[in-house]
Amino acid sequence: MTNRRASVAERVRVTQEFRSLVKRLRDHFGSANRAAVDFAQHARKQGCFLGVIDLAVSQATLSRIARGAVQEVQWQTFMALKEHGRRCGIGERGEWQAAVYSPAARRAFDDYYEWLNDERWRIEPTGTDLKKLRQQLREWDDGDKSAWRQILEFREWLGRTHPTRGATRIRHRFAELRALEPLLLGDRAGGMELTAEELQASGKLNAFVKAALERERLILERERDERRAQTLNPHPPESYDIPTYKATKRKRRSM
Repeated sequence: MTNRRASVAERVRVTQEFRSLVKRLRDHFGSANRAAVDFAQHARKQGCFLGVIDLAVSQATLSRIARGAVQEVQWQTFMALKEHGRRCGIGERGEWQAAVYSPAARRAFDDYYEWLNDERWRIEPTGTDLKKLRQQLREWDDGDKSAWRQILEFREWLGRTHPTRGATRIRHRFAELRALEPLLLGDRAGGMELTAEELQASGKLNAFVKAALERERLILERERDERRAQTLNPHPPESYDIPTYKATKRKRRSM
């Protein structure tokens, strides 16, 4: 269940609340005798499978988590269990979140969402100008090193390293806006700031866009939002108190 080579940020500690939710999910899908049945296939038959979660979790794994034999699970496993639980009506979204995120982590998320929304509204008035700028960059596209090609590569990198959902989608848009915003300030700055046209004429536009996107790339080279919140704001130690599980060895049959 737990990959020892995975970093700590790739794992989720099993809290008492998490274990309780998994117990309910295990009971929903039957007894431990169904250990050989693939959890995802069984869930699909019950109409509870979410297609975007491509991860099978066996009934045996559910039982091991529920009885305290597992102290950590991979992040993808938690996400799969949460989605299955949501589709099956086991635990509200807030319950699964609280099972992983401490109160401090949830406050950090609230602050993050507020910051993203404030930044979005701050830059939103430049939306029309941004559309015109993007059109210009497409028209000036003259090869692999062009500003427009660099923007496309940056978007591809974001999609690969930071999946687009929820706040992350806003953060993606904000990263590109923040990189290109200086090119939109000419009129508001009384014409004193260099415009995209001037940089293009001097042959410096591609270098500017490359540096601006690299700044955003460097600051986004971190754990995904959920994992970072959990890593920086863990649950208190007492939340992880779980029953001591002792595996029993089978006795060999006497010949």
